[in-house]
Amino acid sequence: LEEITSGEIHIGDNIINDVEPKNRNIAMVFQNYALYPHLTVAQNMGFSLKLLKKSKAEIDRAVQHTAEILGVNKLLNRLPKQLSGGQRQRVALGRALVRRKPLLLLDEPFSALDPALRQEMATLVKRLSEQHQLTVLLVTHEPKDVLKLAETVVFIANGGVHWQGSSKDFLQQKDNHIKAYLGQSC
Repeated sequence: LEEITSGEIHIGDNIINDVEPKNRNIAMVFQNYALYPHLTVAQNMGFSLKLLKKSKAEIDRAVQHTAEILGVNKLLNRLPKQLSGGQRQRVALGRALVRRKPLLLLDEPFSALDPALRQEMATLVKRLSEQHQLTVLLVTHEPKDVLKLAETVVFIANGGVHWQGSSKDFLQQKDNHIKAYLGQSC
């Protein structure tokens, strides 16, 4: 969402440096859920489709299908304040998935969840990425989330790439790379 200062941003074969964020064919889930408090779960999940002027029937079908996948179909008439943190995170994920974009950006999506729910959500995202052929870009400070989800790991700090490779290699080498960057034990 920030202005690029150098280089090129590619999504597939397309360079998107000059493409407005809303036109980049990506979906995003934020750390703080970013749900509209006055809208129901169904309205939150279908909001972007409404903006795209999709028919009510099309929105209802997409929301119902996505809600069933995420296990929130019985919550569609509730407001966000009536949901647990895990339910809110599923709704935020559903709002992104309902759009059927090929790239899903996750910005610290599990940070407010307890360890068991973190594990459950990571497993769910992994399954959905495989079933729907989604590319998922996960920003996290939690190595367990990375190892649960990632095929490729890029260790970034202060705007620079300090290491990249497979998640298996990261697991074997992560402490060395992180320690080398931080100059301390982790």
